[in-house]
Amino acid sequence: MASKSTLTGLFLEELLLFITIFLLSLSFPSFSSSSRNNIGFTVPLIHSINSPRSPFYNPSLTRFERIQASVRNTYLRYHYMITSKSSIINDSNNHPDWIETPMSPLHNFAEYITSYQIGTPPVETFAVVDTASSLIWLQCLPCESCYKQKQPIFDPSNSSSYDKIRCDDRLCHESWLPPTWCNNEMTCRYGMLYKDNTSTEGVLATETLTFGYDLAPGTISLLSMIVGCGHKNDFGPGTSDLDSPPGVLGLNRGSLSFTSQLGIDYFSYCLLPIGTTPESETSKMHFGLAALIVGGKTPLISNHYDPDSYYLNLEGISVGNERLPIPAGTFNVTSEGNGGFIIDSGASFTLLNWIAYDLLVEDIKKKSGITEPGEDPEGRFGLCYWTYFVDLIKWTPNVTFHFTGVDLELSKQNLWVQLKRGFVWNGLWCLAMIRGTTAGHSVLANYQQRNINVGYDTHNNAISFQPMDCTKT
Repeated sequence: MASKSTLTGLFLEELLLFITIFLLSLSFPSFSSSSRNNIGFTVPLIHSINSPRSPFYNPSLTRFERIQASVRNTYLRYHYMITSKSSIINDSNNHPDWIETPMSPLHNFAEYITSYQIGTPPVETFAVVDTASSLIWLQCLPCESCYKQKQPIFDPSNSSSYDKIRCDDRLCHESWLPPTWCNNEMTCRYGMLYKDNTSTEGVLATETLTFGYDLAPGTISLLSMIVGCGHKNDFGPGTSDLDSPPGVLGLNRGSLSFTSQLGIDYFSYCLLPIGTTPESETSKMHFGLAALIVGGKTPLISNHYDPDSYYLNLEGISVGNERLPIPAGTFNVTSEGNGGFIIDSGASFTLLNWIAYDLLVEDIKKKSGITEPGEDPEGRFGLCYWTYFVDLIKWTPNVTFHFTGVDLELSKQNLWVQLKRGFVWNGLWCLAMIRGTTAGHSVLANYQQRNINVGYDTHNNAISFQPMDCTKT
């Protein structure tokens, strides 16, 4: 019989072997199905405008000024989304292989950011959380040109885990990478240009990224993640004095996105209503084993011109118990890749094809018991009332989005937004949706996703919805 010390030694050897294998499994981004979803972790989703934790928080803004800032940012975000498609730039002067993408998540940036740590030793930074982007990138020293940011710009020379991808490395030539080229130092360079003239150019590298909710127990360090270290970044004309996020955490379905690099098929978030308590300004996003995929599921549909975005099939909209007479195909992707219905965590307010939007507004007017109309002074929202929120609950009809397989009824809290406060407790309340175009995308935005657990299941190509109290997730 083996002695107690021998058994203890064998146990320690096996434990050491397990730890070694686990660490090695995290050392390189894996694209094989065998390693999928073997990790789970949670990160903060910080509201960039409303949260005191955000480096872009302005305490002098009133609640209503913050709402107007969200509306303006939403309009600009949608403008770039609906007026352009991805293409390759043919710049014969310097960068013939730069990729041009529809919009920059930094320019009038997405509403949610996250904090994480990069490098060894780790330093804190922030990134836009963008389900419409793929590449993970941030500004890096030395700067050929960099836009203004509040945090110190990351200096890779201080990180022992930073490793440039060389031109003779197979990673530099993978088909799923953005277009790359080599410089005289034989390092693998990338370039991305957005339609709003925001751009980033730099070195592709591998680096350690550390994530965790409030960097508490459960924090995870991810080794050798592929990142773009941007040394030449332009935020676009007229924005040199604006503080902007250091970079982007891409979460679309592209092969270089954060989730794809980890081989994770599942992530979820549950957005808290904004403005109730300071704690409500930070929500949570869960990845891998920590993701919550519950409720009804609707399939993701494909757009060959935009294969990495999250398109859903919206079959119709009901006001009360009656379906609107929206023409068939209104929310379909066209043969040219236009239109369609996208779910986007970064946009503030839902955008609808104008045909559907006009029908929705007119039917709510007809069925509403509130008679005192209002008007958005900036003309962004098309239906407003001077009223009390309790009267909106009582006297306005319910609105339901009918996705394939899921009927998503919007709560009154997600349907109406208060723009102004009146006397006593009444105020100017507007339908929290925006009129789009016929050819552009329609978008389910984050205001309509509050207190709903939204699960992304790319293994089964589906999105799940489950209304719940997001303070309890």
